[in-house]
Amino acid sequence: MRLSTAALSLASLLIILAVPTAGSAAVSASTVTSSGQLLSGSVATGQLGDIVLANDGIIVIIAAIGRTTEYSENGGTVIDAATTTARIDALGELYTYFDDDWPRQAVYTSLEIINDGSLGGPAIVRATGYDSGNAGQTVVTDYSLADGDHYLVLTTSITGSGATQPSFELGDAFQWGTCQKYAPGYGLDVSGTTTQAWLAGLASDVCYAYAGTSGDCWGPNGALWSDVSVTTANLVSGATSSYTRYFAVAPGEIAAATNILYEALGVATGTVNCAVTDIDGGAALASAAVDVFDGSGNPLLQMVADGAGQATANIPAGVWRLAASTAGYETAEQWLTVTAGNTDNLNFQLSSGGTTASAIGDTLTVIQRPLVNIPALLTPGQALEINCSADPATTGWQAEINYGNVTLPLSISAASYDPTTTWWTLYTVAPAVGLYELYDLRVTADGGLDDTTRNAVRVLEQLKNDYYFIHISDTHLPDHGFSDGGAVPADSTESVDLRAVIADINLINPEFVLITGDFVNEGELEDYLDWRSYTRAQRQLYEFETPTFLVAGNHDIGGWNDTPPPAGTARRNWWRFFGWPRLAAPPVGAPLHTQNYSFDYGPVHFVGL
Repeated sequence: MRLSTAALSLASLLIILAVPTAGSAAVSASTVTSSGQLLSGSVATGQLGDIVLANDGIIVIIAAIGRTTEYSENGGTVIDAATTTARIDALGELYTYFDDDWPRQAVYTSLEIINDGSLGGPAIVRATGYDSGNAGQTVVTDYSLADGDHYLVLTTSITGSGATQPSFELGDAFQWGTCQKYAPGYGLDVSGTTTQAWLAGLASDVCYAYAGTSGDCWGPNGALWSDVSVTTANLVSGATSSYTRYFAVAPGEIAAATNILYEALGVATGTVNCAVTDIDGGAALASAAVDVFDGSGNPLLQMVADGAGQATANIPAGVWRLAASTAGYETAEQWLTVTAGNTDNLNFQLSSGGTTASAIGDTLTVIQRPLVNIPALLTPGQALEINCSADPATTGWQAEINYGNVTLPLSISAASYDPTTTWWTLYTVAPAVGLYELYDLRVTADGGLDDTTRNAVRVLEQLKNDYYFIHISDTHLPDHGFSDGGAVPADSTESVDLRAVIADINLINPEFVLITGDFVNEGELEDYLDWRSYTRAQRQLYEFETPTFLVAGNHDIGGWNDTPPPAGTARRNWWRFFGWPRLAAPPVGAPLHTQNYSFDYGPVHFVGL
């Protein structure tokens, strides 16, 4: 049927009126006929003639067929997405990615509205085309948005042609626009080839989260892009394989996006409400970050406190460590066992003293040994000496070891202060344990002293006569590039490489690991330029599931004339994170400026210089 000009004008008018405004419960799919339907943002590229999917929560724009974009070949891809409240886009583009072979993708030749949502939805837009690597293979993608959902559902079907193609990878490619990448297990350090449950893109006004419905997603990442596979299929000529993904759109916070994604995926979660306040006076700390880590120190997600200092996230069931931080304050941590369906409320009271914009790592305060970089190896009943830095008049010493939600108190038989070394020594023994694991050590004392060091005490079932240990050297974290040569913190090649090595080491499960120097590439880049090189390197130590001993190299404690921080900065950074602050002005009982130590494994004496 051919419409008259008058009828066409009326149809256009009705489409404009059907576009929902903020707060409307409607869901719609329509052609963009007015600039008022488009989104703002420096990377927003929507135009008249594109198609917009919208409901009361989110707006997604799909490029019209024939549109030239930087990455897709003929339109039909997601180019803009925002919340209806902010209407600010930060996404470059989302398009199909086939057989782990970029830029192989769907080339769409038609785009149509299958359901405009007027009958209650979902609104559905269908793109039809072919595989750019095999034109005989047809591809159909449905973009679906239901009323009330803050996520787009993408379902793509590909019909095989020619010879059977086993293990054909199916996924999507992202150009992240102005977003920072974030993924569980990696945090903001998403580079190289990664595997994760979901992938997110974080910007100031919007956050996106993406996952397939069949498990992990994987693939390579660059500074501004990710090529993600979510499943594989055996493509047989004439047979069709389909895969479905969820693309969540939320305000600019990881937790806001993952709350949506976990609900869409049906992940069993509990709700965690956090209050972050100043310990002096109780003022709410707006914009404080609360990071969630697993038992190995791997990041899961991040929530951000609102103006009242409140932060909320839906977190999968399990044991998690939560760390609250904000500029000008010391980080505070708590462990929590999350149960599906339950709600937990945590209060974080932060002490002033931090000085940088990014959360700093665990600098040394009370416990001086054992540490994550100088752990203790013990069998039950063996003597454990804990060295601490505290006022000579300190009383009420207590200690315990923790693994996840397992807490074992240590019986302190004596505590003595040596004025010649300026350290306390707490005398205790390794307890009987049900789990022979790598434990965190916590020490408390009167006057509010409370310090925890991660992965510091390994309780062994027995000492072996034949065993493996692994030696690593020159990791140069986060990358070999130098700050004065144009390198930036996002260059994290060596961090990615070490993470792969750590994964293998955790499978091998040696008795211990030795890292001999040049752990970081440029020891002055902790506070300078806010690189947090030592913080990031320390967090990678937490990923080891076996005791790890570390000694310094020239890159760790040396200096560079071309870097502005004053001489000695790198060395002082080492003392802050790995020991010991007293080396700056050695006491008479420990006169060396260098951190030398030793440990025993059975009859063998190991010395670190």
